[in-house]
Amino acid sequence: MKDEFDKNKAIKMAEAMGAKASDRDIQLVDAKIGGMKKGPLEKIWDKVLSLYEAFRSPNTPGPLKIMIIGALIYMVSPLDLFYDFFPFIGLVDDVAVITYAFTLLLRETDCSAVRVYPRKGDIICKNSAGGLYQHYGIYVGDNKVVHFSGPKGQEINPLEADINETTLKDFLKGEKLYIMREKSESKLKPLPEDEIVRRARNEIGRHKGS
Repeated sequence: MKDEFDKNKAIKMAEAMGAKASDRDIQLVDAKIGGMKKGPLEKIWDKVLSLYEAFRSPNTPGPLKIMIIGALIYMVSPLDLFYDFFPFIGLVDDVAVITYAFTLLLRETDCSAVRVYPRKGDIICKNSAGGLYQHYGIYVGDNKVVHFSGPKGQEINPLEADINETTLKDFLKGEKLYIMREKSESKLKPLPEDEIVRRARNEIGRHKGS
């Protein structure tokens, strides 16, 4: 019960920090975020980076940005700053605040709203042809993507495309990277990431029309 109380207090603290965020606070996040990848935060670092990119995105709703920047400020701020907001509360795990903000991000945005960092096994996409359609692939780790393309990742006539493994750079061709998320109501258990990668690579060489 106390843990839940502390978590709720921490979230309120982060919201207050976001509402009062100044340019100096944002600069603090910019300066310190790179050094925060350690301990429990390392395990959810993709969420931290996604929040950071979402805050920078012009497509993220303003009210959501308040919670996001508050969570990031909470994460990087020195201990004495917390007592300016809540003098009688102790520090609560940063992970709880980051996870809460990330949950809001998933709930209130879609693939077109926020740039994210992929993990092995993710379905990723980018806008193509000036946003007329989206091109998809499977991120297999080490900056590699399995997707329909020409042999060097170039986009060609779909009827002539094969499944290839290319670099993430060749997949993106300068476009922004997005990740497709599972619907929260889905009852299907996702495959392990290594199994997704194995299946994707087994398809390499297959022609789109086959």
